[in-house]
Amino acid sequence: MSGYYETLNGAEEYARTHSTIPDFYERDIQLLVDYLHPIKDEKILELGVGSGRDAKLLLQMLGSSYTGIDISYPMFLQARQNNEGRFLNLSDQNLMHLAFPGSTFDAIWAAAVFHHISPAQFREGLAEAHRVLRPGGHFFISVRSNGDFEEIDPRTKLTYYHYSVATLTQALDQVGFETLSHSQVSIPLEGRSISYLKMLAQKNPQ
Repeated sequence: MSGYYETLNGAEEYARTHSTIPDFYERDIQLLVDYLHPIKDEKILELGVGSGRDAKLLLQMLGSSYTGIDISYPMFLQARQNNEGRFLNLSDQNLMHLAFPGSTFDAIWAAAVFHHISPAQFREGLAEAHRVLRPGGHFFISVRSNGDFEEIDPRTKLTYYHYSVATLTQALDQVGFETLSHSQVSIPLEGRSISYLKMLAQKNPQ
C-alpha cells in the first residue's frame, strides 16, 4: 500500500475508518491461536501493520513475539499511538523483499494488504511469505474478493485487486501452502459493502 496512506492525513484517516474489528478478525485470530497453542514463545510477523489495529489483538490473544512491517512511516506513528504501553517491533520493509532469514516465524498475519499486489507479482509476494515461515507454520491472508478484477479508488487513487477463492487457493498451493479454511464476508466500509475473502493456510512440513 503506497501513495495516499504514506501521508500523515491518509494514515490518520485510515486509523479512523479502520479502527474497530466488529468480530471481523477476532475469530480468525482465535483460530490461529488454536493452531499455535502447543508452541511456546511464538514468533508472529504481520505484513502491513497499518494503524496497529490487528497488532493489538494479536498481542492480547497470542502474547507472542511480534514483528510488524509496513512501508508507511505515518502508519507506524498511528500503530504506536494505538498500542501505547505495548512493545511493537516495527520495521520499514516491503513485503516483496523481506529482510529476514528463511524459516524465522511461526505464523504470518497479512490482513487486507495483498489486494494491493498485482496478479503479476502476487505469487512472488506469497513465495516471500512462505520463505520466512518455518515448516508447518501458519499464514493468514485476507483480500477483497468480488471475483477477479481490478478497481481504482477515485479519491485515494489506490488500486485494489480482487481475488476469487479459486485464484487465491491456486496461488497458495503453487508456492507450497495448504489451505486449511476459508470464509467470505461483506462489511460496510467507505460508504459501501465490500466483500472480503479470508484464508488460513499452512506451510507444508519438510
